[in-house]
Amino acid sequence: MVEIDHRPSSGIVNATACIVKGTHLHRTRNRNRIATAPCQWPPRSSAWKGTRMPVTHRSLDPGQLDRKQRYLLMVASVVPRPIAWTSTVSSAGISNLAPFSFFGGVSSDPPTVVLSIGRRKDGSHKDTARNLLDGGEAVIHICERHDGPSMVASSDGLAPDESEIELLDLATVDSDVVSPPRLRDAAIALESTRIHHREVGNGPVDLFLLEVVRFHLREDLLVDGLPDAAEMKALGRLGGTLYCDTSAPFSIEGLD
Repeated sequence: MVEIDHRPSSGIVNATACIVKGTHLHRTRNRNRIATAPCQWPPRSSAWKGTRMPVTHRSLDPGQLDRKQRYLLMVASVVPRPIAWTSTVSSAGISNLAPFSFFGGVSSDPPTVVLSIGRRKDGSHKDTARNLLDGGEAVIHICERHDGPSMVASSDGLAPDESEIELLDLATVDSDVVSPPRLRDAAIALESTRIHHREVGNGPVDLFLLEVVRFHLREDLLVDGLPDAAEMKALGRLGGTLYCDTSAPFSIEGLD
């Protein structure tokens, strides 16, 4: 069963689904209590039983699409995408904060993430990219659902001498290793240093490999020492103005 709650004001979508032995499982903070509810397979489940269903696809050559069409197709197809709410500091000491969803994990030894940052329309670097090129340091925050409005507001793109953190009145604390501040109330904060930078594609975009040199995990979201996705309700980016969260995770047997 899938339940979607459309919220035009924030553009956030909440979807719940389940595939675990016919029951919906939701882990509560008390690990001895697991709430269960009947879960029905969606109509397409007959395909899992060997019944072939007619399927058609639309095939697209990205070379035949214009730049905007390619972008819209990418962001609607590669979903959901985690959001890197990234703080950096300019050479003038101005703290910058901006979200990026072309972001993901690369390695755990050492902990490494990749961050892709598009250029401005005039081809110049965005503030985050410029600050990473100059200072080589950042703090990546994982957004919770309630961070949505502030996260979106921080994407407006202020002048380099203005701080999104100050404009949005977000509380910060000093980082342990890097210069950029981290958001005090963030669910997860990853202090990171630049390993590699490369220009990719037409535009181009700035691709950064960053090593995570310190993890900060909020205590109230931990279960057995690790962040609990359901408690955190981490935001993910979909196509257009739509988002999802991790409020209803599920297990698939055999993937431990």
